[in-house]
Amino acid sequence: MSSLLFNLVIDWILKNTVDRILRGIRWTPFTMLEDLDFAVALLSHKHEHIPKKSNKLHSTVEKVGLRINEKKTKIMTNSPNQQPVTINNQTLENVKHFTYLGSEVSLLGGTEEDILKDFEG
Repeated sequence: MSSLLFNLVIDWILKNTVDRILRGIRWTPFTMLEDLDFAVALLSHKHEHIPKKSNKLHSTVEKVGLRINEKKTKIMTNSPNQQPVTINNQTLENVKHFTYLGSEVSLLGGTEEDILKDFEG
């Protein structure tokens, strides 16, 4: 029951964070991808949307008694705009790759790191 309740709360948080304002990445000609489930990952088409979404996420999680761990929260952007993003007066780390559901996601967009990891492990 607790995992179901947690998933419902996270889903509510993400739906309330994106506000039905399309700032994600184009997924199909008719849809935008705004977040990823199974980890709180917000997607933005423009760098200036990241602070807005991050601040909205921060205020939304506080409504349900949760908090964001700023040390574990990362930003990945291919934008030339590398302005720092902060949550709760803490600057978030800018990374060039991360692992999502066991797969490596990188700025280069390739699968080389993911394949090499499988051979090394």
